[in-house]
Amino acid sequence: MPPKADPYATKLHSRINVFLLALTVIIFAIVLQTSQGATKQFDGGTSADTATGTSTSWGSTNGLSWRLDGVPTAADDVIFDNVFLPTLQNVQLGGSGSRVANSLTLSLTTDQTWSLGANSTGSSGTTATLTLTSGNITRTNTANSMLNTIGATSGMGLLTGAVTTLSTTAAGFTIANQDTDGGLQINAVVTGANKSVTIAGPGTTTFSGANSYTGSTLISSGKLVAQVGTLVSTSSVTVNAGGTLMLSGNGRHLGNATGVILNGGTFNTGGFSEPTTTRTIGQNIGSVTLQASSILDLANGSSVIAFADSSTRTWAGTLSIYNWTGNTVLGNGTDQVHFGDGVTGLTLAQLNQIQFYSDSGTTFLGTATWAPDMDGEIVPTFVPVPEPSTWAAGILAVVGAAFAQRRRIMRVRGTA
Repeated sequence: MPPKADPYATKLHSRINVFLLALTVIIFAIVLQTSQGATKQFDGGTSADTATGTSTSWGSTNGLSWRLDGVPTAADDVIFDNVFLPTLQNVQLGGSGSRVANSLTLSLTTDQTWSLGANSTGSSGTTATLTLTSGNITRTNTANSMLNTIGATSGMGLLTGAVTTLSTTAAGFTIANQDTDGGLQINAVVTGANKSVTIAGPGTTTFSGANSYTGSTLISSGKLVAQVGTLVSTSSVTVNAGGTLMLSGNGRHLGNATGVILNGGTFNTGGFSEPTTTRTIGQNIGSVTLQASSILDLANGSSVIAFADSSTRTWAGTLSIYNWTGNTVLGNGTDQVHFGDGVTGLTLAQLNQIQFYSDSGTTFLGTATWAPDMDGEIVPTFVPVPEPSTWAAGILAVVGAAFAQRRRIMRVRGTA
């Protein structure tokens, strides 16, 4: 006969199991909270770490720049706002080396410039890298925000540094400017082999650093202003509906192999040329894929833009070329658009999918044909506009034909 169970021991064992389960849950919650990180708000520091004007420290030993929460870890979300910095501007976060965070949010009510790669006196020569675990940078305020490089001046809220770099351990960066008032300018160098960049939000983001990331660039919404040299390494630039890529400055903006994928968005040259102001055979940016009806806006000024042969690329919808000013007969005018180096850079079907306008979509000039020089330039086909006298003659001819037909019908009826 088996021994009789001890009720007291059974109850004790049950209570121990409950205690161990509760302890496990508590430990798991602590670990989970730690792994998720905390929110660190930068306040400029207090006491010995006080930022009275323009200088303070990211990596202070006492962590006072982060409201006694300690220096951010790779799991922490960092916020720069005006809750604790109502008047501080153009902050130089001193010291060289690496800085880490999970994400970065700029939520400022006054124009701010944050120089991550300067020392405490703001002098140049130090290097700094900010690595974001998630790759997320978000601007939520109405003021200008700039992530700046060393020696940069105030202007917009900014990530900057002549030798400051941005990196991520994620697949890429997501830069979201959530407000149409003000702008977000990133002067820091965005780095990463095969790392991608996504531009989101309705606002304007400006790249001005010598970016070296080699993955793709997606403008999901809003506007990306690309200054010279900022997109030369990216593999492709996709512009979705509601998005705009705008060039800024004279010089090369995109790389030789940077493909342009237009998916309902706008490629605005800003009146500048790409890759050069003088057309040179063999000097192009990448090919064009047209996934949905899109706009190539030549804006004001003189734009010479040369794409690679795109005849094998998928084209769906219409490519509308706005603000074209040129020579419809000979080409080589003020504005020039090239595909490839001869007359094979586009198929006949693709040529018919292009519409030229002398303004922003009202005055139609014609579909595309090759210019006589046969160097890849396309020009609008000539669409004659009848003179008023021609319209009058046509109307009279139609009316006369109608009367003649009526008389013939009456004769037939009279002889029936």
